[in-house]
Amino acid sequence: MKGTTEFLVARQSIFNREGNRVAFEVFLRKKDNLLEYPKEVPYNKATSMVIEIILERGVSRVSGGKRLMINVPMDFLINKALESLDPQKLIIEVTEPQIPIGDILYKQLVSSTDKYTQRGVLFSMNEKCFSNNRMKSLFEKMHIISVDVDRLDSKVVQNVKIGKKQLLILKIQDDKDYKKAIQYGDLMQGLYLEGPIPLGESQTAPYLKYTLFRLIKQVYTAKSPKELADLIAMDVGMTAKVLRFVNSAYYSPLTEIKSIEQACAIMGLKALRNFVL
Repeated sequence: MKGTTEFLVARQSIFNREGNRVAFEVFLRKKDNLLEYPKEVPYNKATSMVIEIILERGVSRVSGGKRLMINVPMDFLINKALESLDPQKLIIEVTEPQIPIGDILYKQLVSSTDKYTQRGVLFSMNEKCFSNNRMKSLFEKMHIISVDVDRLDSKVVQNVKIGKKQLLILKIQDDKDYKKAIQYGDLMQGLYLEGPIPLGESQTAPYLKYTLFRLIKQVYTAKSPKELADLIAMDVGMTAKVLRFVNSAYYSPLTEIKSIEQACAIMGLKALRNFVL
């Protein structure tokens, strides 16, 4: 499709001290380089693209029975897309927000972490975030603190242990890094242990912004999925995204769904609202 940009979504294993694979981190990468993040993609958008691929492939297939870690900007915590994932299989690595956060929104976001924790979600945060006082204030709500192996020092280890968190050591490149990590870490990740493996391609569909604005305006007033289907059908890019989603492993239709009206009927109003938002 003209104007479409393609990226790769990949997963990389996270191991415990015994060498057992306990989770996979799932992230967005350049199509021609699994080690490089596409800087032209905002982090909020990357999170949406990762969730889309996980749902298309099926959570159980991607996770292999393990937990899945995804990077989520703090302001994305109230996004309905997160509710599509199994909380018992999810680790949310909270990153710094992409938009300025006022006090009211901040309280809502903190409340979201409590809600997800009650449902079984684990939370993680990189120690670099501690330079942001607001992010640092979330320390007590985290289950895991991550740190790059070259930034690992006694202060980081002490803070993690005092807080009774698990320490995830990242970017282990060689035997020297591994020996350092195994001395202090509870969880480990890096090319020395296992590199990223591509899951599939993700595309930025060239849908028209005014279509999205009209959908957002109508999403809560629509009385039936057909009302939203009529709007979506006016935009080729948006139509392609909906049909791709409804034909994914998340819905697993017996036959391919080709009608946008049928696709919207299968999803229902609630799922359509979450999809649009």
